[in-house]
Amino acid sequence: MIKEANQINLGFPELSVLSKVHRDAEEWVDRASVALRSKIPFSELESLVEMGQKLPLGLTATLEKLTERYESACEWIDQLKEEIPCPTDNQDDSCTVLDGNTRAKWLGKMLRYIENDDDKERINVVIDLADEGTRLPVDINVLQLLQTAIDSRNWSIKAKKWLPRSGEQYKRGKIEELEDHLDEAGVIINNAKMLTDGKCVWELDFKADISEIVLKAEKWFEKVRNFVESNDEYIFIVISHLLSFRFTNSMRIITSSTIGALKVDQPLLLLCWRQL
Repeated sequence: MIKEANQINLGFPELSVLSKVHRDAEEWVDRASVALRSKIPFSELESLVEMGQKLPLGLTATLEKLTERYESACEWIDQLKEEIPCPTDNQDDSCTVLDGNTRAKWLGKMLRYIENDDDKERINVVIDLADEGTRLPVDINVLQLLQTAIDSRNWSIKAKKWLPRSGEQYKRGKIEELEDHLDEAGVIINNAKMLTDGKCVWELDFKADISEIVLKAEKWFEKVRNFVESNDEYIFIVISHLLSFRFTNSMRIITSSTIGALKVDQPLLLLCWRQL
């Protein structure tokens, strides 16, 4: 009807109103179609639902689907706020539109909330909540904060096992593993800064310890490379003897008789042996 009226150039005020409603409805339907096919930000979904409720048209089916998604996201946010309260005075707010300082404070609360390994039940509740949030067809920015806190905790748990002071959990890691783990730490920290507009300043637990181990290892490898470059012929002879020994012995054990048989000095022999 709107198109027909425009074609015959009917000029009355009601037509202008109807034309605007028609344009708004077409735009809303286009945006709603995208929202139902993909994962859109919570704020955009909220805007779509509010606009759809105001349009004087029969958009019931589409609006109901969007409303269902919106209510599911609101319920998830309420569960998160109940578990880890949002650091803002307005608790009725969805806590999805926050400044960088407030997001940084909330991230800090999340980190402290899940750092105590003794309270397994509480930690599992938060992890399950994060898993549930990832399955929602809505992009919720506070979920990214929660996931960053969980990533930080998981990173530190893995890093701690590479420290000698961790006791029975101690596991000697390869230099490549530690270097990759440090790269992952950089990603987590950068995500935290991005999510808080640079207001979040913190370091992962045990990151400094892992960095120190890697630095010492790199210095040691540098000494080995320098030594090998200046004694390459001698090193080749020693490694050849060691390879022969490994292939003729089922156990990797160096005894005093082995050292005497190979006729090389003990420090160099042990150094080469560890590199095989």
